[in-house]
Amino acid sequence: MVFLQHGFRSHARYNFLRNEPPTTLWRYDGSFVAALNAAGLAAVAHDHVGHGASGGLRTYFASFDDLIAGSLAVVDHATASLSLGGLPAFLCGHSMGGTVSLLTALARPDAFAGLALSSAATEPPAASFGLKGRLLTAASGLLSWATPTLQVLELPRNTVQPELHALFTYDKLNSEVQLRARVGTEFLRAYAEVAARAADVRVPLLAMSGELDTLVHPDAAKRYARVVGSSDVTVRVCAGRWHNLLVEARREEVWGTIRDWVLERCWPPPGRGQAGGEGGGADLVFGVLGGGGGLNGGDGGGTVADLAAPERNYTPADDETDDVGLSEPEEEDDGGKSFLSCL
Repeated sequence: MVFLQHGFRSHARYNFLRNEPPTTLWRYDGSFVAALNAAGLAAVAHDHVGHGASGGLRTYFASFDDLIAGSLAVVDHATASLSLGGLPAFLCGHSMGGTVSLLTALARPDAFAGLALSSAATEPPAASFGLKGRLLTAASGLLSWATPTLQVLELPRNTVQPELHALFTYDKLNSEVQLRARVGTEFLRAYAEVAARAADVRVPLLAMSGELDTLVHPDAAKRYARVVGSSDVTVRVCAGRWHNLLVEARREEVWGTIRDWVLERCWPPPGRGQAGGEGGGADLVFGVLGGGGGLNGGDGGGTVADLAAPERNYTPADDETDDVGLSEPEEEDDGGKSFLSCL
């Protein structure tokens, strides 16, 4: 089973279902989740506090600890309610969701069979988004204390595929709110913890990044992979891509790479119907994270009451993109770790 963690200012349906410019949103058919399900993998996602269908001030969370606690609550409830205990569990995170995935795995080191990361935020952005970003970094502690919800920094847009930025803004569950003071400080704290505990990451790791990324440095994945404790590490830098590899052009290649990487590390291997009934795939499941770290709009002590979104409880057909793959990569060997550049 694969637990999906969405990125900052976005939500699970946008990151993991199929979206097409100019106005097609949240389609299951032909999506990343459908590709996972068709391979016999259950896919479970939720919206972080302050994001998507979750409660709370938009794009605000007081601590990454709240995101980790919410993610572990979803893992526990989904595993129990779907009777999936004993199956290997993987975390798949995009951008901020990659950071959450890493910290969640570190919080429960024996619970997960691997980490698949897309444009994961593992270090401060290149040049901290310019002079203003560097000044804000220096003053982050004071701003976080005095004005935690103040919007302080606008983040770069997708100029590689501007039509996707238009689609991002068309989806009203996404947000263009600027980075808030406390959230910025929490990112800095998370970067420090992820770096300090890199050697404790011992599960298999797949890290993918876009060559033209302006939110996360394209070489961040490679730098992080060199210092993690895992001996099973694969890095792929995707040529001509920006930040949101799961949504951009040639996304099927990225979906297929993650799916195949997970399947290679599953034992026993999943079979069709394993999670979704005889002859079928696994259901797409969403839990909704509510305000204050609680679930379903709770105050921190809630539970996942309706894990499956009623209007999106699907039994998928066979995936039609099984044969879509990345071009042959150039490989750089680094102590047994595999560093790949997609051509």
